[in-house]
Amino acid sequence: MNKYCLYYFPPKSDPNLGDSLIVYFGGNLPTTRNEKGEGVDKLFNKDTLIGYLIHNFSSYCKIHVSGPIFLPNDEIVDLLNDILVNAGLNAIDYYDHSGFVIGEIIDKKPLKKSYLYEIDIDRKINVESTFDLDKGEKVVIALNGTYLMPGMMVNSFDIQGGIKSDGRICSNQDLIVAPLEEFFPIIVEGDNKNGDDFFKVERRESDA
Repeated sequence: MNKYCLYYFPPKSDPNLGDSLIVYFGGNLPTTRNEKGEGVDKLFNKDTLIGYLIHNFSSYCKIHVSGPIFLPNDEIVDLLNDILVNAGLNAIDYYDHSGFVIGEIIDKKPLKKSYLYEIDIDRKINVESTFDLDKGEKVVIALNGTYLMPGMMVNSFDIQGGIKSDGRICSNQDLIVAPLEEFFPIIVEGDNKNGDDFFKVERRESDA
């Protein structure tokens, strides 16, 4: 779904990465080496370029985010492209969808240690989860190809009987919703439509 993800480490949050922003497009590949640059490092998995690390990001922009930036606005992408192009690197695309959608549970079947859910996201999909949820509840689904963070992309897998998982039911930890020491599914209230982009809904409500 998403070609890259953005992840910001605020100042003093990490002794090595504080005040850095990662632009990551390597799927589930881990970083094995850095190639230092002037203000921007290249991140590699062996010989494959998988991302960029922008140092001292607060000198370019003050943002009140710690962790993933799920739906960057055009102004952030403009700024990042200025930084990357000035460093001789490729620009990134603009986001039009976060990859996180609102879905309604319409069927539930128990598995050995989890549940198989049929979920309406304006089309029917199958998702396996350990969360014990009820029909009619609305949850947040990270679609296949969506990043939760660098090196953690949601991928399809076989559930049983040839049925494949089409996404992940998101927890509070996935979406950075406090209290992070707990672990629970995000239940969506209100009259939002199945298939709506969760972060576009959040943005509309915060702007209201």
